Amino acid sequence: MPDVVNCPACGAANPSGSEWCGQCFASFAAASSPPMPVEPPPARPVQSHPGPVRSSAPPVGPKGPGGPPTPPTRSDFPGPASPVPPIEGHQEHVEGGWNCASCGTVNPVVFDICRSCNTSIYETFGADEDDRVDIDPTTAAVWGLLPGGGHFKVGQAGLGLAVAGLLVTALVFGVLMVGGNRNAIGLVLLAFSGVAWAISIYDATRFAARNEDAVLLRPKVITMAMGLVFAVVIVAAVSITGEGRTP
Repeated sequence: MPDVVNCPACGAANPSGSEWCGQCFASFAAASSPPMPVEPPPARPVQSHPGPVRSSAPPVGPKGPGGPPTPPTRSDFPGPASPVPPIEGHQEHVEGGWNCASCGTVNPVVFDICRSCNTSIYETFGADEDDRVDIDPTTAAVWGLLPGGGHFKVGQAGLGLAVAGLLVTALVFGVLMVGGNRNAIGLVLLAFSGVAWAISIYDATRFAARNEDAVLLRPKVITMAMGLVFAVVIVAAVSITGEGRTP
């Protein structure tokens, strides 16, 4: 039987003269050589101080009269920066908005009441509460026979101007459509003008009675109605142009 040498790591038998184990691949040379002595690191010399260690930084805080420096107080440190005050009169930009007559806040046109102070939009389009003229609802209805006249009479000049613009626009285009052989569209615009006229008279009586919650032609309604009138007119104009080009 040939000479064998047992692996010091796993105990497997290996042929004599092998340099490493055929089972776990451990090196026999590392096992046979004695370990190298490890020298301990040199000890750091301990420095002795004759007294307490003093910092080279200057003392913090004011010195007392003839005594050691006093510890810092809260007043020695700067406080947080004060907030930048808001710019007076600055308003948020809102497309198609209205400025509140009381606080100046810019509100979207779909709001009937100011989002900051709850002031009605009608106080912005018309006069202040103290400047409004006391008028009988019947008198307001008579003035309402003129486009926007009832609103002007009760102190709602801005709203009356918008109502007058809506009524006159629908009436004029209605007459033009009837005269241009567009009877259907013209009659629709004339009927719309008549209904809006009647509603404006009713709204004038509600303003005279100080019952603004019952008003129907609010600014957003007038805006949508004016857009509808112009849309009908544009469709009619395109139709007329198309017929004119047809051979």
